[in-house]
Amino acid sequence: MGRGGEVVGGRIDALCFEELGLFVETGRSAEGIEARLSGVAEIATGERLERYLEDLHCWLADNGTGQVMMDLTRLEFMNAACLRAFVSWIQRLQELPRFAQYRICFRSNSQLPWQRRSMNALKCFATDLISVELGS
Repeated sequence: MGRGGEVVGGRIDALCFEELGLFVETGRSAEGIEARLSGVAEIATGERLERYLEDLHCWLADNGTGQVMMDLTRLEFMNAACLRAFVSWIQRLQELPRFAQYRICFRSNSQLPWQRRSMNALKCFATDLISVELGS
């Protein structure tokens, strides 16, 4: 599954990882699939984040998931290289046949201006597939 082969036995929680100050947890919630990023996403974690998003995309597409909540409320910083990984993820989503596409909801921290700007910019790539929700 995906380039990194991170999903073991089809379990979404197998996608969790920690690397150089970036913490990613993925699991099921009442609303479906939720991914929580915390810490900092800098250049050193960019490749790992991109692999994660590729694996997450494959899992979501393969399992017919309607939506994923991407909770960034505890993510303190993300550099441009990591933001580009999200753009690539959105492009892969748009390349799926319409029936296989899923929605992405970004939950951002209203206290971090960079999140508001960045998430609104990401939303512009696919307004029909992406929404932004303000968290604390």
